[in-house]
Amino acid sequence: MARTKFNEISKVIENTERKIITAKDLVDVYSNVKKLTFVEEIKSNKDFFMICAPLTSQSKGPKQEERILYMFGGKKINASADKGDYVDSWGNFFEVKCSTPSKNNNVLNMVQLRPFQKIEYYLCCFIDDIEYKNNYCFRLTKEQMNEEIKSCGNSAHGVSTKINDRTEYRISINLNKMNDERTKRWFEKYRDIKSEKIIFEGRKI
Repeated sequence: MARTKFNEISKVIENTERKIITAKDLVDVYSNVKKLTFVEEIKSNKDFFMICAPLTSQSKGPKQEERILYMFGGKKINASADKGDYVDSWGNFFEVKCSTPSKNNNVLNMVQLRPFQKIEYYLCCFIDDIEYKNNYCFRLTKEQMNEEIKSCGNSAHGVSTKINDRTEYRISINLNKMNDERTKRWFEKYRDIKSEKIIFEGRKI
């Protein structure tokens, strides 16, 4: 009979233990905010992001962006302007890209990157809505993002898509691989500590 290495069982137990701790943290947050009528009434950004964690990516993504937009005093603009999604309180047009932990990895996924749009910058945020300790924010100018697209971008709609001047792209950064050349470059060149304090610590400007 084949023997099973103990570390295989250990990994399952450790993952289960993490899920129990995460569930307890979520229940603690819920007990503090359950009297509210709307999720958007939650004042703490940490509580807000964590209480939204059980929602699907399609549902919580817009809520995360709205909270970030509020922190920066920005406004949503009409898509027909072709200048990204938002304008900040200084009149700069920008895009927000948010990611949360996947099943196995902490990966910052940025999709629908449109280099043809007239914007000033991109704000790319990884929100750790499980443990709330691996939160990161990266800020890139339009020019910097265009360079990254040339370096490591792929068509957002598959390899069979014909590339033209209106092509949308995607970039992924594996935050678990700090020694990866791409990941190191992003942390060294684009990490925005100021925005992290604003978003994840709730220090509204």
